[in-house]
Amino acid sequence: MRFYLYRTSANTDGRASWDDTLFTMSRQTLAEIIVSASAVAAVPAGAQNNYGYSFNVYNNGPDATRAVVSDPLPTTANGATANWSCTLQPSGTPCTTASGSGPISAVVQALNSGETAVYTVTWTSPGITAASTHTVTAQPQAGSPADPISTNNTADLSLVPPSITAQDDGVTLTSNTASAATPVATNDSSTGGVVEPASVTLVTPPTAGTVSCTAGVCTYVPPAGGLTSPVSYQYNICLAAPNQAVCATATVRVSAPPNAVAATPTPVPTLGAYSLSLLAVLLGWFGIRQRRHRYTR
Repeated sequence: MRFYLYRTSANTDGRASWDDTLFTMSRQTLAEIIVSASAVAAVPAGAQNNYGYSFNVYNNGPDATRAVVSDPLPTTANGATANWSCTLQPSGTPCTTASGSGPISAVVQALNSGETAVYTVTWTSPGITAASTHTVTAQPQAGSPADPISTNNTADLSLVPPSITAQDDGVTLTSNTASAATPVATNDSSTGGVVEPASVTLVTPPTAGTVSCTAGVCTYVPPAGGLTSPVSYQYNICLAAPNQAVCATATVRVSAPPNAVAATPTPVPTLGAYSLSLLAVLLGWFGIRQRRHRYTR
């Protein structure tokens, strides 16, 4: 590199001169480690749930690094046998420590720029009843390139209890004496569990008519004489095992068809008080005539 010097101590004659100097330039090595995580999934398996999630440790470069990875696992997983595995992407090759059981405690993984270590964690345990959150971390190992952004070296994973949402239903009878079957479980949904149609039970019966529920279908039968005004009933529905204690209630509204009129029995003719009096007079008169007729004979 050449510098132009003007009126320095090296210029005794006051004239400009050139100075040729050799420079050696270097930069600091850097490697940005980014941690991200999936949601925790739960799948019923008999009396327990199979849980699982994954998290990624990515080297955003520009240099290679060595990351120290830790995952203490959720509280519910520490009481069970949790297993984990690790694969490098995009190559698909196993990590330095390819698998293990229990918490991931300060496992060191070398990462080239643009490489990701994908960790998958699974365990089996009973359904949870309380929410919890735990944090996975990846920090540069001592002596590795500095990480210019430390705010993305962690990721939180939330574990929430399963839930169920029961949606209200409505049905209109085809006639005021016709029954109506409603598949009440069809529009009900869940998070972290499976809706169990066979769990449907009647909670509050209608004020008119009757209801029976079987395999997620509730059948309404109108009262004798038919339904002339709307009624409603409530049912209860739960998740499948092992989350069968998680339930919800919804309402089914039953409407009568337009212009429905209650069926009325055909009236039986009766005699009023005046008719009875007239009949008595006629019978009496007829009796007198009969007696007179006998006497005249």
